[in-house]
Amino acid sequence: MNLGDQAAKLRDMERDMDRQKAAAGGRTDVTRGDFGFALGVLHAGGRVTRESWNTHIRNTRWLVLVPGSTFTVTEGRPVALACPALVGREVGYEPHIDLYQSGTLSPWTPSTVDLLATDWWIIPPTPPGSEAGAL
Repeated sequence: MNLGDQAAKLRDMERDMDRQKAAAGGRTDVTRGDFGFALGVLHAGGRVTRESWNTHIRNTRWLVLVPGSTFTVTEGRPVALACPALVGREVGYEPHIDLYQSGTLSPWTPSTVDLLATDWWIIPPTPPGSEAGAL
């Protein structure tokens, strides 16, 4: 899915949420969902967080889907040092979910609690030039 398609899908999701809010008398809690909801947002190119993760400092911990890609292994890089036979070869980089926290992105795997939680919500896109963790 290209960036234009991702943006369109996110806009569609936002319109759906606006309709849900209107149908719920303006309640804002309908933007929350379960892990399936969160995964849909990630696949559309959005960011999500859990309410329970951000009780002290709002929106400083969130998830993003990193799409799969390929890269050419170059000398001196960690993959080349671990397996010199791969130098010059193109290798696949599988899609995964990253967690942003304290200015760092790292691979993330959900716990059972995360999978069963219903406090997932969307973080709106961050305007260019603003703090990555901010709303």
